[in-house]
Amino acid sequence: EAFEFCNKLTTLVLPNALEEIGSNAFNYCTGITKINIPAKTTRIDSSSFASCDNLREITVSAGNQRYFAANNCLVEGYYGTLIAAPKISDVVIPNGVKYIPAYTFYREPTVLRSVVIPTSVTSIDYGAFANCTSLEEIHLPDSVTTMGYRVFANDTALKTVNYPKNYNDSFGGYGAESYQYGQLFFGCTALETVTIPDGTQKIADHAFRNSGISKMFIPRSVTAIGNYALDGCTKLTDVYYQIDEENWNKISIGSVNDILTRVTMHYNTGTVDPAELVPVISASYNELIPVG
Repeated sequence: EAFEFCNKLTTLVLPNALEEIGSNAFNYCTGITKINIPAKTTRIDSSSFASCDNLREITVSAGNQRYFAANNCLVEGYYGTLIAAPKISDVVIPNGVKYIPAYTFYREPTVLRSVVIPTSVTSIDYGAFANCTSLEEIHLPDSVTTMGYRVFANDTALKTVNYPKNYNDSFGGYGAESYQYGQLFFGCTALETVTIPDGTQKIADHAFRNSGISKMFIPRSVTAIGNYALDGCTKLTDVYYQIDEENWNKISIGSVNDILTRVTMHYNTGTVDPAELVPVISASYNELIPVG
C-alpha cells in the first residue's frame, strides 16, 4: 500500500531492477494514465493497480518472461491471470487467460461497454465486473465453472447475460459466511429474464441470490438447484420448465429457495429459448407460450 490514495501522482517510472509489486501498491492512484512493467518484475498482486480509473496504457518491457500486455490488459502468462485493464470501453480478454481476479474491471462505471471473454477462462473472482454501469450485455463461455461474490454487482444497465452450463461452484466473498457467496447479479435492476442452457445439471449455490430476475427458463437437464440459489429473488414470478410436473418434482432443491413455492410454474414449455416464445394477446388472455 506504499502509494495508495496518492491521487495526485501522475507519472510512474518503475526501476528496471524491480522484482515485485505488492497488494494495493497504487490503489486509487487516479492520476496515473500509463505504466510500463520492467523486464525483471516477476510478481504483481492482482490488486496492485485497483481503482486506477484513468489508466489507459499498459506495456511490458521486452524480456519479461511472466507478463504480457494484450488489448492494453496486463496478463500473467503462467496462470493466465488478468492483472489490470485500463479505462477503455471495449475489452477483448486474450485467449489463454484462465482466471479473472477480483475487482479487475471494478469502478469503470461510465466507460466499460463490452467485454469478450475467451473459452480459456474457467474462473471469475468476486466483483470482477462490479459497478460497470454501462455494461448492457455479456456472454460467459461454458468453460466457466467457478464465479465469486457479486461478480456483476450493481451493473444497472445489464439486460442480457447467459448462464454457463458448467458453472457449479462459488468462491467465498470476504469471509466464510453463507451470505458472502454468489449473489452474482446483486443490484442488476435491468436484468429480468434468465435462461438456463440445456446441458446444465445444477444451478449453482447462491447463483441468483438477491437479483432482480422475474422470469427463469429451466431445461430438462437440470437435476439440482443449489442452496440459496434463488433466495431473495423477490421479483421472481414465473418459472418455465421444459417438461412435466412429475419430472420437476424429482429435482433436488437446496435450502432457502422458498420463492419456488410462490411462483407460477409453467410446465411442458417445449423450448427454453425466450426468443422463440411469442406473446398471444386477446381481450382476456396474455401469456408467453412455446412456438409449436
